Amino acid sequence: MAKISRFFLAVFMMMAFALPSSAAFKDIKIDLAESAFLEASEKDDSAHPRVSLGLTVADDGTLTRVAADDASANIVLEGCWWNSHGWSGTSATLAVEGPVKIGIGSCAFAGHDITVKNAEGQEVAKFAAGGLGCWEGNKTEENITYAYYSGEATTLSISIPSYCPYLSVEKTDYVPTEVTVTYALGEVACEGDLVPAAVKITSGESTIIPANFTLYVEGKTLTAWTDGTNTYAVGSEITPAADVTLTPVFTANEVSLADRTEAVTLKWDFQRKNGAPTVAWQGKDGLVWVTQATINGKVIDVKADLSTNPGKMANGSWTDWAQLNGGTTFSIPSCKGAVVSVEAYNALGTGDSPLTIDGHKDYTSAKVIEYTVDNTAESIDVVIGSEGSYYRYIQTVLPVVEDEPIQTGWQDIKIDFTNGQMLTSSENSSIVSFGVSMVDGNAVRVAADDASANIVISGKYHSDQHGLANFSSTVKVEGPVKIGMGSCAWGGDVTIKNEAGETLGTFNTNNGACWSNSNPTENIVYGYYTGEAATLTIAGGAYTPFFSVEKVEEVPTEATVTYSLGDVTAQGEVPAAVKVLAGEKVVIPANFTLYVEGKTLTAWTDGTNSYAVGSEMTPAADVTLTPVFTANEVSLADRTEAVTLKYTFRRDEGAPTVAWQGKDGLIWVTQATINGKVIDVKADLSTNPGKMANGSWTDWAQLNGG
Repeated sequence: MAKISRFFLAVFMMMAFALPSSAAFKDIKIDLAESAFLEASEKDDSAHPRVSLGLTVADDGTLTRVAADDASANIVLEGCWWNSHGWSGTSATLAVEGPVKIGIGSCAFAGHDITVKNAEGQEVAKFAAGGLGCWEGNKTEENITYAYYSGEATTLSISIPSYCPYLSVEKTDYVPTEVTVTYALGEVACEGDLVPAAVKITSGESTIIPANFTLYVEGKTLTAWTDGTNTYAVGSEITPAADVTLTPVFTANEVSLADRTEAVTLKWDFQRKNGAPTVAWQGKDGLVWVTQATINGKVIDVKADLSTNPGKMANGSWTDWAQLNGGTTFSIPSCKGAVVSVEAYNALGTGDSPLTIDGHKDYTSAKVIEYTVDNTAESIDVVIGSEGSYYRYIQTVLPVVEDEPIQTGWQDIKIDFTNGQMLTSSENSSIVSFGVSMVDGNAVRVAADDASANIVISGKYHSDQHGLANFSSTVKVEGPVKIGMGSCAWGGDVTIKNEAGETLGTFNTNNGACWSNSNPTENIVYGYYTGEAATLTIAGGAYTPFFSVEKVEEVPTEATVTYSLGDVTAQGEVPAAVKVLAGEKVVIPANFTLYVEGKTLTAWTDGTNSYAVGSEMTPAADVTLTPVFTANEVSLADRTEAVTLKYTFRRDEGAPTVAWQGKDGLIWVTQATINGKVIDVKADLSTNPGKMANGSWTDWAQLNGG
């Protein structure tokens, strides 16, 4: 049946619109594909001249062509005839006496939204007319999309940028009631915050729960949306009788990509006609684009990490294309033998800055390209170049990969990425993947799939000072190992995972100093793996100038420093527990999240010893500390000079890791110096609405609207 889009506008006019008696409104139905009223020269299939004309409508619906400025015209058209596709770039202007139903014939090649404006230039309707069959091939209601104008008398301007084979405007007494289906995250925490756009439909009609493109939870799949009482599966219909708000339901996956027993196709589609949401992202990191994979009969969400910094992604002006500017980067799952394909409007692989796949551009130039990945990395980058302009999708086909030996007998691994030997200047800013074989204690670069490789490395070569960015390594170990990462002032979190993707340990390489091969034993941060033989994936660190994996017979004992309020009454939350090697030093953290009115947190105590904020302690075993609040001798009111209060959210400046959403009653604390005395000063904080999260960066925090 015909697709109906409802749009409403309460129009209040100071004066009724006066229509000439010679141009009183009549129902209009125009076959623009036939356009019998055009002259032969206006149907030139090579020139497509632009035409402007008026049409009068007889009582029996017959159309007669008149001049565009003829007062008897019931409608004025401007556009170009494109044979069976109808007209293109069409504008239609007509006076109406009240509510009308507007019909647009569908065309498989139509890809833009139709907009309707009133005499004041206000947009009163906007809808897409694609997704049905071609009206020219089947001139029935099934291939017409309808929208409604429900206001008073006015002059309507209808803009149809793409192909239009049929146009109708009919008077109607039907004024439908609308309801809104709103999508919201509610209390759900996930990657991505772009929920589907709200949908307005006629009460009693149905709308389909959209596929997931922009929300992701690791190890789970968005399977449904719920109103709190009823749950609606993705792809099912909902028929609301009133406004309703839906929140996502994520279900734990029973399988992963690693469980595939046959090739799996992952297609990240950008086309709105295929369900993609409207996006306009520029200069943004931390985005995701989600598709679905079927693994052994079970469907799971699979994300592509996305950055438009630099770059841009926007698809609002087309239903079948997305604009992707140079620098836009998609990080997609991969494996050796994966076949990546991309479709663009212009031929890819041309110019000075072409699209690259895993750092390579040695594919055959075409509008649809394919590239077979040669390395074993679990993810690769597809970086948009300057040549494609508009894109439909990125796709990869992951074959089943048999486990291959990574090393031949254990040897301690030590790799310097800054000495110009492991990486060359020609690889600067390039994504690299290679193996490293340890020969008599020396690191020798080999192919990623070389059987002699003790470890496989991937990342983006930044410089001979910072080494690799986006570092990742895969190594088979025979038991406990000590993992070393050269520190960097721009360091970050490192994760140690097993073959199942489970996180076994984390540590951070930002200690405020940079590793240098002039002092190779200094400024190395260590983490430990304490299990049995396994294949480990070690990744992160932001910049990695040096990396080592060394076998150890005995793993040092860990000590945990736990922070607790104990019997102390205070507003806020205690710092997170810290694990260190027994005998190592721990710095007592600055206070960001606890507050007692009229007092300042000056120390923490284990009941016997007190440790001032900013001082060091050396735990020999697990210890629990409780806060010591000291009465203030001054307040802000006592200041005799200007006082600066800086509430920093940066983890590299001591801020704790937080992930607050939909919460009231929070605080964030800083310190002020008043007449030489330091006091705590709080800021009351609410993330309801809103969000505050800094776990993904050391120098930024995400703060959402509200």
